Amino acid sequence: MGGELSDQNGLDATAEPSSYRAVDAETYFRPSCLPVLNTAIESFFFNPYIDRPWKSIHLPQSLTLAPEKTLLHYFSILREAENLTDEKAGGCGTVGQARIPFPLAYAFFSPACRKKHSYKAFLASFEGIGQTHLIKLNQLEGLRYFVEIETIQGSNQNVTFFAYYHGIVQLEKHNGRFLIERITWYGEDFCVPLTICGSTMQKPALISNLAAGASLLKKGGPSGRMVMSKQLILTGQTAVITVLSIFSSRMVQTC
Repeated sequence: MGGELSDQNGLDATAEPSSYRAVDAETYFRPSCLPVLNTAIESFFFNPYIDRPWKSIHLPQSLTLAPEKTLLHYFSILREAENLTDEKAGGCGTVGQARIPFPLAYAFFSPACRKKHSYKAFLASFEGIGQTHLIKLNQLEGLRYFVEIETIQGSNQNVTFFAYYHGIVQLEKHNGRFLIERITWYGEDFCVPLTICGSTMQKPALISNLAAGASLLKKGGPSGRMVMSKQLILTGQTAVITVLSIFSSRMVQTC
């Protein structure tokens, strides 16, 4: 980056005096201007579940009585779950609720989903993640939902960073409860808008394939909120402009 990189232990907090003033911590803590939606679980909720394996956990039925309640409670439980490692490290000491929430979150999966994904694989999928914020939740059709999350992830360079993912969640009703049948995630690469113009302006076929197959988003509805685009057919330079416009709106919405 053009200078010397030092860890934060080298900062001298007394070098420059400052006066205290009350601020909203999230103003500086998060790059996204979107509110955090997964706030339905308080920290004391985890007390009875400390050190309990997932097989012995029975979720309160109230957490899964409605589809959106299931998703809000699932992501609320995961909000302060962390699976940082030596190679993907962050924080100082215990971060959030550590790994206590993961068995609880796994209990939101349907029996069929748990057959496909073991708890070990479920836990490994969170490797390097220190916190998870749900910032978008929209129903698509039936029990299918569009979600977007903001994560704080560790690294081996004495820094942590924010990474964003959007995904599709399919729920199913099982014994009167709404459980998660499947989640498919797509990572968000904010360098894509910077490279499309230079490297693909002369490749309209590539742009058409990108637009047709990449689950892009567009603004829709009177509220202007982001919704899933079911079909997008583009050709030539119009495709480049349209795709750039979509990515630009995504970045404005997220940053």
